Amino acid sequence: MPKKTMVLEIEGEEIKVSLYERKRTRSFHLSFDHEKGNFIYVVPFFSSKKEREDTLRTLYLRFQKNHPQYLEKKIAKGDFVWIFGKKEKINGWSLMSEATRISYLKKRFLSYLEEAVPRLSSLMGDQIPHRITVGTYRSIYGSNYAKTGTITFSLSLVHYLPEIIDSVILHELVHDYVRNHGKKFYALLLKYCPDYAKFRNALIQLDYEGNTYGKN
Repeated sequence: MPKKTMVLEIEGEEIKVSLYERKRTRSFHLSFDHEKGNFIYVVPFFSSKKEREDTLRTLYLRFQKNHPQYLEKKIAKGDFVWIFGKKEKINGWSLMSEATRISYLKKRFLSYLEEAVPRLSSLMGDQIPHRITVGTYRSIYGSNYAKTGTITFSLSLVHYLPEIIDSVILHELVHDYVRNHGKKFYALLLKYCPDYAKFRNALIQLDYEGNTYGKN
């Protein structure tokens, strides 16, 4: 079903979400779209207005509790944007269209990846050539397509510190040797990225600058 917009006041704050009605689901789900900077709220098609409002209130307060740093720190504010773990001023950012912003970020991120992937591949002794692409994924950080030699990374990573990005690159490169996520996979990953767990937690916590592990 096409999306709608839902607005609800929660503890004095007006919350606006993109609403998606699904006929084949019985559960409610609230997530945050990193690229568009808005909430996505998926609801059962036949749920009532009261059910939707009550559940949104519960889910939003839970999100606020679990991710306080993200509600305080947006990806962009005015012409300042979080890029590679730092606030960077980009003149005219606030006036750019969404397509122009995505194009700009993709160019910056791809430039980094084209240097980092070969560097980390060499570190591992990985001789497999890779085609690198960037996508606007919402639920994954990267994917290694063995048949085509393509590794695709989520554009949302561009906001994080390089060392956090590199942990995702190493994760995908290890898939050149081990396709699943079993013990052999993590043993090899930790060999090249001993601090993988703390970087992974930073991703989950939407911690662009490494505060969760004492970077700053």
